[in-house]
Amino acid sequence: MSEYDTAAAVTSAFVAGLALFLSISDGLASRRHARLSVKPMLTEDVRIAPNVDRIGVYVRNAGLGPACIRSWTLLVDGKPYGEIGINNWEELTTYLGINERVTYGYFLDGGAIVVGESVEMFGISAEGYTPAKAKMLRKALRRLTIRLKYQSMYENEKYMFEFIGDRYFKDEA
Repeated sequence: MSEYDTAAAVTSAFVAGLALFLSISDGLASRRHARLSVKPMLTEDVRIAPNVDRIGVYVRNAGLGPACIRSWTLLVDGKPYGEIGINNWEELTTYLGINERVTYGYFLDGGAIVVGESVEMFGISAEGYTPAKAKMLRKALRRLTIRLKYQSMYENEKYMFEFIGDRYFKDEA
């Protein structure tokens, strides 16, 4: 084998190795991009104004992919509502000092929030809106914490959404 043949073989092996490396790195980059292109992002949306139909707290998926819910937790005054002797939504409504019909949103394991969807987690009708009604709602929301553990379609990416009313309405009396 001549020096030319040896140099050509080494060059060919180098080019083949470089092509393999670039192919693998491109595949990994494509995979990362695919995961990011379906990443969910849950945010809270608090609506307390007279110009909406319902006032309360909503969770909204502002991400790029569906949020697959794995668990839902509602805390009242920092404790799971069942631990303080509350057995149903009506009892919770009374405990919070709300004198109207409340809609409570909750999720079972396996539920999902699609991109752009807003789900009411705690709300009342805005009909008959007054500053006193808004204050009653803010006072109740201040006592609530809503937690959602969720993930993207790729099950190894886990996230946490948390609405902490005390933090949100810390100046409310």
